[in-house]
Formats: sequence, C-alpha cells, structure tokens
Amino acid sequence: MKLAHLLFLLCLLLMVSVKALAQKTDGGQTKIDIKLNLPKLDAHPYHKPFVAVWLETKERSAIETIAIWYDDAEWLKDLRQWWRKLGRKQHASSQLDGISGATQKPGVHHIEWQGSLLEDHAYLNFEVVREEGGRSYHRELIQLKTTGSYTVKEDHEFGEIEIQVNHIANP
Repeated sequence: MKLAHLLFLLCLLLMVSVKALAQKTDGGQTKIDIKLNLPKLDAHPYHKPFVAVWLETKERSAIETIAIWYDDAEWLKDLRQWWRKLGRKQHASSQLDGISGATQKPGVHHIEWQGSLLEDHAYLNFEVVREEGGRSYHRELIQLKTTGSYTVKEDHEFGEIEIQVNHIANP
C-alpha cells in the first residue's frame, strides 16, 4: 500500500513538473522589427559604419546576434561590445553567414528577427562604429512576451531607432 502511494505521488509530481516545463518553454514566438536610421554625417572621407545588433539577458549574458554589417572581417573587433559578447566566437565558427551583410549607406534600414526565447525581458543592443569616425552604443530593455513599441533617441553615429516587439502566442 505504501509503495502504491509513493508511486502515485511520484507520477503526480512528474506530471506537474512536465506541465510546468511545457509552460516555461511553450512561450510562443517573439518578432522584433527594427527601423535603424543611419544619418549622413559631414565627414571627409565618409566611411559607411559597421553595425552590430544583438540580444542579451538581463544579466548581460549573450543570447544571439540579430544583424552584423561590415565590409572587412579584420575590423569586426572594432565593434568592441559585440566582439566581447558574441563576435569572437561567432566569427571563428562561421555563424554570421545568415545574419551578416555589407555596410549600409545613410538612411532608414529595416532589420527583422523572430524566435523563441525563455526570457520575459532582454536587452536589445546597438553598436555603430565608423573608420576615422565615432562610436555609438545603446542597450534597450524590451519585453518579449507582450507587444510593445520602443524608441531610442539619436546618438552621434545613429539616428532615431524604432523598435516594434510582437509576441505571437502558440495556439
């Protein structure tokens, strides 16, 4: 009889644990749409900037690179914040293939990302660096499990950044 009760309690505990784990990991998808404005700076010579956009946990652990724009891999380490968090590992393992692109001219550029994350909040990081130019870095705390809009004020190397986060719940 005691063995039957023990087995019943173990099964019940296992079911509760599996349900809690499913709720934790079945959080749906998060879609992030970014409008990144690169201003035309009065610089001679003008060099298009290197840009890195990535996600970090609230504890500053790297999650994923969303976009990286560059024209010569030798200078990726000039994106110092990104390089320390993700760059040196991803560059060595060719993980940049699907998210990298050439440097971009001034104007508004669209970046999209969609994925599943366990975190409720994350930091969206922007780093912009130009050869013979300046450096701008910003991190914005965003909520991943709700829909919301965020605006980052312009800095020297980037103009205003608009962020739209959409949570897509699983059916």
